[in-house]
Amino acid sequence: MKDTDVARAVEFIAAELPREAWPHWNQGWPRESEAALLDAIFSSRAAYGTPKTGVRAVVDRWRTHRSVAAGEHLDSLSALAAFTDRGDELATVLGNRQRVPGNYSTKAEGVARAAKALVDAGCRSSSDVEDTESLRSAVVSVPGLGPRTFETLVFLSGKLSATSIDLLARFATEASSSEELLSSTDATELLVAVSEHLDVDVRTPRLAASSSWRPNSLSAGAVDMIIPFEGGLPSTVSLKVRVKLSRKLPGVYREKPQSEVISAAHRPCP
Repeated sequence: MKDTDVARAVEFIAAELPREAWPHWNQGWPRESEAALLDAIFSSRAAYGTPKTGVRAVVDRWRTHRSVAAGEHLDSLSALAAFTDRGDELATVLGNRQRVPGNYSTKAEGVARAAKALVDAGCRSSSDVEDTESLRSAVVSVPGLGPRTFETLVFLSGKLSATSIDLLARFATEASSSEELLSSTDATELLVAVSEHLDVDVRTPRLAASSSWRPNSLSAGAVDMIIPFEGGLPSTVSLKVRVKLSRKLPGVYREKPQSEVISAAHRPCP
């Protein structure tokens, strides 16, 4: 990776999203399938919050209910699935009665139903979370939950999906002003170099990019994803990337309807 590519990407990020504007992102939930599922659903159309509010407050209340210490793992989806017929009780435990998109149920009930569907499909812990059609179908079978919910669950579990790889490459391509779409390997190398340049902890850096491209650009919306990926490092490197496509690249990732857009502060499930 050329130093000029790294410099362009650093300038791109600094211009589009100054460090002082970075929100309170977490580091994902590797080996904590329960927390990952809670996050994937409760972050839908809601402010993510700080380490002590919002989504992480929900996870902390569940951790307390489960009597699992902070250093231990919430990694049994069966524990959430046990509330399938007790959604109101789970909402009380979690201290949150927000509802899923479409107002089908509370998010707590959606979590319980999704956990049950995943367990029935053979996914009982984080080691079972993979980007497969059977698990995707299990999650989207729950009213109010959609493909983005599943993809977010996969991302937060430290796994890759085809969509995340594609978006990662497109963001890196845009940030480096490359005329050709970067490969996933080149994109990873570039973003690791950028994290080192910005002096962000290379084990879990979260870089954000927001765009203000031309009004007549290809996309009128944006796509925000949390993209975990392996960069040949001791642990997962994560990026929270907002991508607004400004030009047609080979195999362009097409714009989703506005209802499917994932914003920096809100991540709707559908």
